[in-house]
Amino acid sequence: MKDTLTPSADRPAVEANDESGRQDPAAPKVVLRRERGALRVRASDAVAATVVTLLGTAFTVVGLVDLGLLWNPPNFGSSSWEFATLSQTFDSLPMTTLGLGLLAFGFLLQPRSRPIQVRVMAGIFALVAISLLALGILYFTVAPEVMRQAPPEAVTALNRAIVKNVAEIIIYPVTFASLAVLLWRSVRKIT
Repeated sequence: MKDTLTPSADRPAVEANDESGRQDPAAPKVVLRRERGALRVRASDAVAATVVTLLGTAFTVVGLVDLGLLWNPPNFGSSSWEFATLSQTFDSLPMTTLGLGLLAFGFLLQPRSRPIQVRVMAGIFALVAISLLALGILYFTVAPEVMRQAPPEAVTALNRAIVKNVAEIIIYPVTFASLAVLLWRSVRKIT
């Protein structure tokens, strides 16, 4: 039996029907077929939105738990702890960023998306951007002290960490702020 995913005149690659059974060419659907015994898989916008939202929730929760564990137990006042924790915080942001991005995308994909969902996500993105800027300022106050206290053999590794974290301190807040503005403005297009 030969599997194929290529469309032909008798095997369309995309098939879309509305509730009445009529074909709706505007509705995105996925249909996979085999030559013998048709294998059909359908994914509507609502299903896609749900999948993306669930994945976003999972990534966000896992990322936030990871970030929370980094800050527990706190040892504020210790420059080496603050430096290490802030460095690890910026290194751990991809999971949370991906999760929040998927959540926002899931809300935008929902056929009956409510503007409040998108506006809340925009607010979360703005809050994260501001928080990351504040953490960046704290990082820049702690880094020089850690560099002064570091043994000579650790200076190269610290320099690499600082360069990487400076890039993250710039990129993440700009990204989150941009997404906040984009999501806020997208509400006009949804309603």
